[in-house]
Amino acid sequence: MSPQISPVESVYQERVLTFVSEDGLTLNVINIRSRLRAPSRCSVLLVHGAGGSADIFRGPVSQTIVAVLVEAGYGVWLENWRRPDTPTHRHTDTPTHRHTDAPI
Repeated sequence: MSPQISPVESVYQERVLTFVSEDGLTLNVINIRSRLRAPSRCSVLLVHGAGGSADIFRGPVSQTIVAVLVEAGYGVWLENWRRPDTPTHRHTDTPTHRHTDAPI
């Protein structure tokens, strides 16, 4: 039996790009686009608030902001930055490095 593919998964393609911050924390950005056509407009970067994650933009609702933007032709990027509730969270404050929990 083949796995079920939801209508959303069949329409959108997701690409996760990971990167390491200067203080060694692994973070990521997620690119979501239509499987049917390339973006025809500029890219939009959605960044969650403190204590959240990029999943907030793709909640269990019938119409998300991600879906609206992709359908309108925008390139959509979601950023997952430092969260105080993640196991890899770190706060560094030294003379050579100053990193906080908030994006700059």
